[in-house]
Amino acid sequence: MATATIHRIVVLFDKALTALSLAVPMADVESMAILVNRSLAAPTRSFHNSRHVFQMCEDMKPLQVLAALFHDVVYCQVDKGFPAPAVQLLSGVTDAKDEGLSLRPFEPGDDSVALCAAVFGFSAGQILPLTHGLNEFLSAVVACRLLQRHLSGPQMLAVVVGIAATVPFRARDARG
Repeated sequence: MATATIHRIVVLFDKALTALSLAVPMADVESMAILVNRSLAAPTRSFHNSRHVFQMCEDMKPLQVLAALFHDVVYCQVDKGFPAPAVQLLSGVTDAKDEGLSLRPFEPGDDSVALCAAVFGFSAGQILPLTHGLNEFLSAVVACRLLQRHLSGPQMLAVVVGIAATVPFRARDARG
């Protein structure tokens, strides 16, 4: 079953990247697919799993597919922390505080965290809201760090915005 699921995720990645006219090495595609699958296949996952992602990806455009593939990679409350496959990719992003996870200052040259923070409206030093974007923000960071070598700036922005759009129970802010 795991092999079939990984294959299906590889196909989704490959089709999306090919539709964007990107020549991403298959080793990179497979590596991303394995990370996504291992994160979604955690024994704690009952809803935010590969079945959910496959349903989301139906009839989506390529950048939407990429956002859907990554949108639930991190689910701290369910997984009791960062998923093992993403721990290294999230290194240096947060600090544990008594109140929760705090967003660390952005490392020079690490545009991925700065881009995600700007889209989500987060700032360095802020305690990330557990139920209002924490998981999606961290999932977007993982996506950025894996895709930034392959996507243009506007494409990367579209993926991050797509992931941000999956934050549930969110009211409109001053910007709409």
